[in-house]
Amino acid sequence: MHFALLGAMFYGVYYLIYDWELKRASFFTILFWGSIITTLLTAPFALKNKIDTELIKVIAIDRIVLLCAFYCFYLSVKKVGVSTAATFESMYPLFVVLFAAIYFKNVPSPSFVVGALLIFIGGAIISYFN
Repeated sequence: MHFALLGAMFYGVYYLIYDWELKRASFFTILFWGSIITTLLTAPFALKNKIDTELIKVIAIDRIVLLCAFYCFYLSVKKVGVSTAATFESMYPLFVVLFAAIYFKNVPSPSFVVGALLIFIGGAIISYFN
């Protein structure tokens, strides 16, 4: 099985758990405790590697962007529910390809463009009927 598909399955479970958590705690409480637990779980692996200041700066930017993404997803779950929010959140590959094309000149294949359009149309249909 492809690891990306397995990752998508884990995200499917994660969204259900996240929805349960949001009914019992605030976004920032979940984020704080999740960060503590993640730090404890990953520290033994991460501390083995040498890191430089440039990497730390990029990781800080990465975390700020991720925090913004999580907060937007949180607001969406609160407003439209986890199923609809997850449907729109799953459109992120379109933006990955768009930003990769703009910043890294990585041009997508024609079949990807067709698939991306179908995903976008599906999101528009869901938005229209919800």
